[in-house]
Amino acid sequence: MTLGEVLIVIAAIESGGDYAAYNAKEEAVGLLQIRQCVLDDVNRVYGASYHQTDCFSRLTSAKIAKQYIYLWCNHEKVGRSVTVADAVRIWNGGPTGWAKDSTRKYLEKFMKEAVNKGHNKEEIISAIEGY
Repeated sequence: MTLGEVLIVIAAIESGGDYAAYNAKEEAVGLLQIRQCVLDDVNRVYGASYHQTDCFSRLTSAKIAKQYIYLWCNHEKVGRSVTVADAVRIWNGGPTGWAKDSTRKYLEKFMKEAVNKGHNKEEIISAIEGY
């Protein structure tokens, strides 16, 4: 799977594909339900100045999510080659989400949704294509 394909599946889980979604309880915004902590990391590391309102844009949300995943889902941070599953679990559980038991349920949701969208389980546990 490409990272773009991963984000399409995550969007289906997070917002049902609704770019205008807002979760007041978590203060999560947009298609990918981006929270302020994600924006803070991306803004700090990449010198950006994203605001939560920017997350209502499908393209901007995808750019932010990719930057966040690139930041935390890499060999240096994980200590080995990374997989689609690592990226999904980091998106759900933060920088160390790849190692948290609490993100396993989200990964199961992801796998089910990905299979529904025509992907196979081998793609999900393999390396991210073009990463």
